[in-house]
Amino acid sequence: MDLRVVLLLLLCAVGKWHAAAAEPCSREASMRLVDGPSSNCGRVEVCHDGVWGTVCDDSFDSRDADVVCRTVGGFEEHLSRHLRAYFGEGTGPIWLDNLSCAWSFTNITQCTPLNWGRHDCEHDEDVGVCCKKVPAPKPPHLPVRLVASCGHRVPYPKCPDTFHPHGVPSISGILEVQVNGGWGRIGAVDWNSAAATALCGEMGYPLATALTDETIGLESGSGTGFLAPLSTSNSMTYLHGLECTGKERELLSCFFSALGPQANPMGRVAAVNCSCKPYLPPENSMLRLKGGVWPWQGRVEVFKDGKWGTVCDVRFDLHDGNIVCRELGYGSVETIFPRGRQGQALGPIHLSNCQCTGTEEHLIDCPCTTGREVERQCKHTGDVGVLCHVPNSTSTDEMVVSEYRHPNERAPWIFHSYVEVSLPALTETTSSALRNGLVCASVVTRACGEVFCRYMKGMFLSVLSKGDDMPRGYSGFAYAGQMSCSGDEGSFSDCDVSLHSASSCPDGYAVIDCTPGAPDLVPDVARLRDSMLARRYIDRLPIYYLLCALEEGCLSTSANDAPQTNERHLLRFDSMAWNLGMADFRPITLMSEWEWHSCHNHYHSMEEFVHYDLFNATTGEKVAEGHKASFCLEDSFCGLYYSSRFHCAYHQQGISVGCADIYGSYLDCQWVDMTGNWGRRLYPAGSPEPKPSCGGE
Repeated sequence: MDLRVVLLLLLCAVGKWHAAAAEPCSREASMRLVDGPSSNCGRVEVCHDGVWGTVCDDSFDSRDADVVCRTVGGFEEHLSRHLRAYFGEGTGPIWLDNLSCAWSFTNITQCTPLNWGRHDCEHDEDVGVCCKKVPAPKPPHLPVRLVASCGHRVPYPKCPDTFHPHGVPSISGILEVQVNGGWGRIGAVDWNSAAATALCGEMGYPLATALTDETIGLESGSGTGFLAPLSTSNSMTYLHGLECTGKERELLSCFFSALGPQANPMGRVAAVNCSCKPYLPPENSMLRLKGGVWPWQGRVEVFKDGKWGTVCDVRFDLHDGNIVCRELGYGSVETIFPRGRQGQALGPIHLSNCQCTGTEEHLIDCPCTTGREVERQCKHTGDVGVLCHVPNSTSTDEMVVSEYRHPNERAPWIFHSYVEVSLPALTETTSSALRNGLVCASVVTRACGEVFCRYMKGMFLSVLSKGDDMPRGYSGFAYAGQMSCSGDEGSFSDCDVSLHSASSCPDGYAVIDCTPGAPDLVPDVARLRDSMLARRYIDRLPIYYLLCALEEGCLSTSANDAPQTNERHLLRFDSMAWNLGMADFRPITLMSEWEWHSCHNHYHSMEEFVHYDLFNATTGEKVAEGHKASFCLEDSFCGLYYSSRFHCAYHQQGISVGCADIYGSYLDCQWVDMTGNWGRRLYPAGSPEPKPSCGGE
């Protein structure tokens, strides 16, 4: 047989094989991406003569890739080009080669001439692209909720802060999102475990399982729907093209391509099970939050090398915050607080430059800088804090706590309010009507005031005071009784409260001042150490020169029964306390309740301001202690950009933000009474022992 005939037969056979293997298509010159990891990546295929075929990578550049993405639809430009059959070899014909498109083209048909089927390629040269997704415009907020088969909203249980005898609480339901004032669902085709993790984290739960309305055991079509009858609520869905990594802090942070009603051909919608972690007692935890308004807010501290220490804010991001919150049993992180905004700690800084991937179980498992390198990178001014998502449970308390606010004209940032509650009024006609009333001042302790500020405004308690009379025009009642709180509760439902109506409050009505921040007093340890090393001295004085100090409890207990001629050995030193918080430090008691001390001719606003302990440097035994009352709190020194506002001469005691109160060694009670320990080798913590001279000690 002639060689040309054999070649012709072979070419016909190959053409028939390709035609048989090709997948049919209907829309001429349409394009698609196949065999990629996601809908926006894959091998490029184009429709011609009713079958899908591939595109050769010869001369395929960025302009060609952009036009391909626009032709596929839903994309404006490409992310990357992939040559040499990166997404696998196709099996149909190779339709295009040597494309020549311009940046402005919107469809492949504009890239003329196309020369269909003319090429010098094999399928190992099939080109692939990844297109850049175009997200839908995102609203400022995307409210979410779970509904049950009856269409009612599912209540969100709190994760327990103690051992739960009935197992770990969880919640299941069909997911609905709020769009344009109504509620709609998400199709099951876009739902997976990563999206469920983002949702449950936003709702305050650390663990998640992705379900559908079928696998959750709820009837399809149940729920409230979105502006539609219950029986048809699954026929339309309202969040489309959802893609999450599972590391987001909320569902709104995920990618989605459209927000609005579209048909749901599957008829199945997204559902989820969110659950708490098993309770871990705080003493067994290696992580904690300190200094925040809520238990789930505060400065991040880890237990390492036998000590609690902080985490530096260098490169601390949402991935790291999510690990912290979920390790503690909360949901995802809501806010990260850099630059010591949750208070500056003392002691070591354990971690810096953490680079969590978002999949670790514990923060300590993340790659972080440790050791001396952290000391070179960070100071406590960079202590990082977090606020975690928690379940937004609806209160079912019989007592409703509210506010009766009086604006503070001098300091409008302070929330100034009477403590008002509403209790059921038991009458012959109803047992559910609520009666408003102000709580008596004798009932509200400072711990209860802290819960009030936290529960009502998410703030710190600044001042607890009282009003002698009800506000003018107030028509409510008075409530007396008992309120017992520890101060750590998230709401009054966790306190022991027993109130009853009263005709009036003879001792006045409770008034609360709440502030967005709290003071944070930090002793200047370096100044104290320098004072002890450079200027410390032992003052020897008989008791008859120390009668004021004896009256105020500034001497050791052995001085109480000693004769006035007894000589006391007083270790004097300087001390300095900075207010590094976000609010002024003020005395707890009202100015009208301060005590006048005739010895020093001024008021004491606090019974105790600071304690000093002296330890044996070798054995660690405490051998002496000192105590100092708030003789007068004032702004002795302020840092750059801060100004002093408290001065004892004007009877205004306190320490402003960014300022410090200095007590010099010459002042009364600025000492430790070492009587009975004189002559022992005692050194302040952290100071080196002096070397003996040549002649010995």
